[in-house]
Amino acid sequence: MAPGRKGKQVQLIDVRDLAEWIVSMVEENVTGTFNAAGPETALTMEDLLQECQSTLETDAELVWANESFLLAKGVGFWSELPLWIPDREKMEGFLALDIQKALGAGFSFRPLAETIRDRHVWELAHAYLERKEGLDAEKEKAVLKMWKERVE
Repeated sequence: MAPGRKGKQVQLIDVRDLAEWIVSMVEENVTGTFNAAGPETALTMEDLLQECQSTLETDAELVWANESFLLAKGVGFWSELPLWIPDREKMEGFLALDIQKALGAGFSFRPLAETIRDRHVWELAHAYLERKEGLDAEKEKAVLKMWKERVE
Protein backbone atom coordinates (compact mmCIF):
# COMPACT_ATOMS: atom_id res chain seq x y z
CA MET A 1 0.00 0.00 0.00
CA ALA A 2 1.60 3.24 -1.15
CA PRO A 3 -0.10 6.46 -0.05
CA GLY A 4 -1.08 9.54 -1.98
CA ARG A 5 1.04 11.31 -4.54
CA LYS A 6 4.15 9.56 -5.84
CA GLY A 7 6.00 12.85 -6.08
CA LYS A 8 5.30 14.04 -2.54
CA GLN A 9 8.50 14.95 -0.75
CA VAL A 10 9.48 13.02 2.36
CA GLN A 11 12.36 13.33 4.78
CA LEU A 12 13.83 10.83 7.17
CA ILE A 13 16.98 10.47 9.16
CA ASP A 14 19.10 7.61 10.37
CA VAL A 15 19.47 8.21 14.09
CA ARG A 16 23.09 7.08 13.84
CA ASP A 17 23.85 9.99 11.50
CA LEU A 18 22.09 12.40 13.83
CA ALA A 19 23.90 11.08 16.91
CA GLU A 20 27.32 11.26 15.24
CA TRP A 21 26.69 14.82 14.12
CA ILE A 22 25.42 15.96 17.52
CA VAL A 23 28.48 14.48 19.24
CA SER A 24 30.78 16.21 16.75
CA MET A 25 28.95 19.51 17.28
CA VAL A 26 29.40 19.19 21.06
CA GLU A 27 33.07 18.25 20.68
CA GLU A 28 33.64 21.26 18.43
CA ASN A 29 31.63 23.51 20.77
CA VAL A 30 29.26 24.55 17.98
CA THR A 31 25.93 25.97 19.04
CA GLY A 32 22.89 27.17 17.18
CA THR A 33 19.55 26.15 15.80
CA PHE A 34 19.57 23.65 12.95
CA ASN A 35 17.03 21.64 10.98
CA ALA A 36 18.35 18.10 11.14
CA ALA A 37 16.59 15.92 8.58
CA GLY A 38 17.59 14.05 5.53
CA PRO A 39 18.56 13.03 3.03
CA GLU A 40 20.84 15.64 1.53
CA THR A 41 18.76 15.97 -1.63
CA ALA A 42 15.00 15.93 -2.15
CA LEU A 43 13.40 12.51 -1.84
CA THR A 44 9.92 11.58 -3.00
CA MET A 45 7.71 8.88 -1.55
CA GLU A 46 8.05 6.97 -4.81
CA ASP A 47 11.86 7.23 -4.77
CA LEU A 48 11.94 6.01 -1.16
CA LEU A 49 9.67 3.04 -1.78
CA GLN A 50 11.53 2.08 -4.96
CA GLU A 51 14.81 2.24 -3.02
CA CYS A 52 13.25 -0.06 -0.40
CA GLN A 53 12.24 -2.51 -3.14
CA SER A 54 15.68 -2.43 -4.72
CA THR A 55 17.67 -2.65 -1.48
CA LEU A 56 15.56 -5.44 -0.02
CA GLU A 57 15.39 -7.22 -3.40
CA THR A 58 11.65 -7.66 -3.18
CA ASP A 59 9.15 -8.11 -5.93
CA ALA A 60 6.41 -6.56 -3.80
CA GLU A 61 3.98 -4.57 -5.92
CA LEU A 62 3.46 -0.93 -4.98
CA VAL A 63 -0.23 -0.12 -5.12
CA TRP A 64 -0.79 3.64 -5.02
CA ALA A 65 -4.07 4.67 -3.42
CA ASN A 66 -5.28 8.24 -3.20
CA GLU A 67 -5.43 10.00 0.12
CA SER A 68 -9.18 10.49 0.29
CA PHE A 69 -9.75 6.75 -0.20
CA LEU A 70 -7.21 5.80 2.47
CA LEU A 71 -8.63 8.28 4.95
CA ALA A 72 -12.20 7.14 4.24
CA LYS A 73 -11.14 3.55 4.97
CA GLY A 74 -9.64 4.57 8.30
CA VAL A 75 -5.99 4.22 7.35
CA GLY A 76 -4.01 6.33 9.77
CA PHE A 77 -1.42 8.65 8.37
CA TRP A 78 2.04 8.69 9.91
CA SER A 79 1.37 5.81 12.33
CA GLU A 80 -0.03 3.19 9.95
CA LEU A 81 1.70 4.48 6.84
CA PRO A 82 4.93 6.08 8.06
CA LEU A 83 6.08 9.32 6.42
CA TRP A 84 2.64 9.90 4.91
CA ILE A 85 0.94 13.13 5.85
CA PRO A 86 -2.15 13.87 3.73
CA ASP A 87 -2.22 17.14 1.81
CA ARG A 88 -5.38 18.17 3.71
CA GLU A 89 -3.32 18.44 6.92
CA LYS A 90 -1.67 21.62 5.58
CA MET A 91 1.78 20.55 6.78
CA GLU A 92 3.64 21.03 3.49
CA GLY A 93 6.90 22.03 5.15
CA PHE A 94 6.95 19.24 7.71
CA LEU A 95 8.78 16.81 5.44
CA ALA A 96 10.55 19.45 3.37
CA LEU A 97 12.79 21.24 5.86
CA ASP A 98 15.66 23.39 4.63
CA ILE A 99 18.74 21.63 5.99
CA GLN A 100 21.41 23.77 4.34
CA LYS A 101 22.63 25.24 7.64
CA ALA A 102 23.10 21.75 9.12
CA LEU A 103 24.90 20.58 5.98
CA GLY A 104 27.18 23.59 6.26
CA ALA A 105 27.95 22.53 9.83
CA GLY A 106 29.09 19.09 8.70
CA PHE A 107 25.88 17.10 8.85
CA SER A 108 26.17 14.12 6.52
CA PHE A 109 24.31 10.94 5.70
CA ARG A 110 25.11 7.32 5.12
CA PRO A 111 23.60 5.88 1.93
CA LEU A 112 19.84 5.46 2.07
CA ALA A 113 20.19 1.81 1.09
CA GLU A 114 22.31 1.20 4.19
CA THR A 115 19.67 2.73 6.44
CA ILE A 116 16.93 0.66 4.78
CA ARG A 117 18.91 -2.57 4.99
CA ASP A 118 19.96 -2.01 8.62
CA ARG A 119 16.43 -1.10 9.68
CA HIS A 120 15.11 -4.26 8.03
CA VAL A 121 17.74 -6.41 9.77
CA TRP A 122 16.83 -4.77 13.10
CA GLU A 123 13.12 -5.44 12.57
CA LEU A 124 13.78 -9.09 11.76
CA ALA A 125 15.91 -9.46 14.88
CA HIS A 126 13.22 -7.84 17.01
CA ALA A 127 10.17 -9.52 15.49
CA TYR A 128 9.14 -10.64 18.96
CA LEU A 129 8.39 -7.05 19.98
CA GLU A 130 4.82 -5.83 19.78
CA ARG A 131 4.68 -3.40 16.86
CA LYS A 132 2.83 -0.17 17.38
CA GLU A 133 3.55 1.38 14.00
CA GLY A 134 2.76 0.24 10.51
CA LEU A 135 -0.35 -1.02 8.83
CA ASP A 136 -1.61 -4.36 10.16
CA ALA A 137 -1.28 -7.01 7.45
CA GLU A 138 -4.95 -8.00 7.60
CA LYS A 139 -6.12 -4.40 7.41
CA GLU A 140 -3.77 -3.78 4.49
CA LYS A 141 -5.16 -6.79 2.61
CA ALA A 142 -8.72 -5.58 3.17
CA VAL A 143 -7.96 -2.02 2.07
CA LEU A 144 -6.04 -3.25 -1.00
CA LYS A 145 -9.00 -5.46 -1.95
CA MET A 146 -11.38 -2.50 -1.64
CA TRP A 147 -9.03 -0.30 -3.69
CA LYS A 148 -8.68 -2.85 -6.48
CA GLU A 149 -12.43 -3.46 -6.60
CA ARG A 150 -12.96 0.29 -6.77
CA VAL A 151 -10.66 0.90 -9.76
CA GLU A 152 -11.31 -2.24 -11.77
